Amino acid sequence: MNESKRMSISLTDDMEQAIVNLRKTDRFCRSSYSEIIRELLRAGLRAMDIDQTEKAS
Repeated sequence: MNESKRMSISLTDDMEQAIVNLRKTDRFCRSSYSEIIRELLRAGLRAMDIDQTEKAS
């Protein structure tokens, strides 16, 4: 079993609504709320890493 750390974060109403809307899409219709949050975090971290790499060049 995966040893994931549990965390609590606060979301604004518009962020929460955006996640609810993602669950209505074909890509995320079978995903849990937590899975969507993890995917969004991964995408954000990749984007920040790419941004930092470009700034370092």
